[in-house]
Amino acid sequence: MHVDDLADLCLLALENAPAASIFNGAHRTPVTLIEIACAASLGTGAGGKVVERPLAGARQALGWQPSRHSILRDLCAYAPSAP
Repeated sequence: MHVDDLADLCLLALENAPAASIFNGAHRTPVTLIEIACAASLGTGAGGKVVERPLAGARQALGWQPSRHSILRDLCAYAPSAP
């Protein structure tokens, strides 16, 4: 989705949406993560080359140890409370 389209959506939601509304702003056709990576590679002059890196690689190479909860917990925390 283009940033200007996202801005239009946000403005329309702020102006017209009922309180606590949730919208999924997506382009007409789905874009895969690999397509995004390839486009970023082209844009940086790497010719569209991408390399898959498993999460374990960041942990091994950098000694990274995630210690916080996942985004799923954060998203669920915003769910309205049941009456």
